[in-house]
Amino acid sequence: MTAPPDATRMDRWLARWKDARRYFVFNAFDTELPDTAAAQRRVKEWIDRLRDECPVALAVSLHAPNDALRDRLVPINRRHPLAELMAACQRYLEKAPRDFITFEYVMLDGVNDTDAHARELVGIARRVRCKFNLIPFNPFPNASFRRSPPERIRSFAEILRAAGLTATVRKTRSGCGMRPATLRRSLHTPAMFFAAQPF
Repeated sequence: MTAPPDATRMDRWLARWKDARRYFVFNAFDTELPDTAAAQRRVKEWIDRLRDECPVALAVSLHAPNDALRDRLVPINRRHPLAELMAACQRYLEKAPRDFITFEYVMLDGVNDTDAHARELVGIARRVRCKFNLIPFNPFPNASFRRSPPERIRSFAEILRAAGLTATVRKTRSGCGMRPATLRRSLHTPAMFFAAQPF
């Protein structure tokens, strides 16, 4: 039986997906693969390649509105500062299935949740079309961070919305949200992942 005409195309797409997933999911979050360091050095190049070969709806773990704070929370920022990341995101939009990038932002009490931080994010939004997904931190024993109070998160979101931006707040439930291991990977390793939505 002859394979459908689209089968080869799908095989190519799946191969690209595996390749992209390998670099953007595994290498982006920990030292689970031996060539993590090489992948870290090529974040910008892989965004461009993903755009050209396998465009999907892209989400970026931002967590901070400036390089000084992001260097602390997301150390890969020291290699790929915000200006470089924003430029890569802007190029990505040329072929993306959506006309915006989603920026994920974990709300950490007293760390990245002030009105001034929100206003800095408004400045970032002027550089690349985006929406913000605000994620209340899910506390766990001996955590060095605390969740921003609900009123602080609401105020933060309202500043973004008042500037004409889309800002959603992820609902939290007992046992849900960012788990400790996920938070450690997200805050202390290369900060990028993408949603599996290629159409």
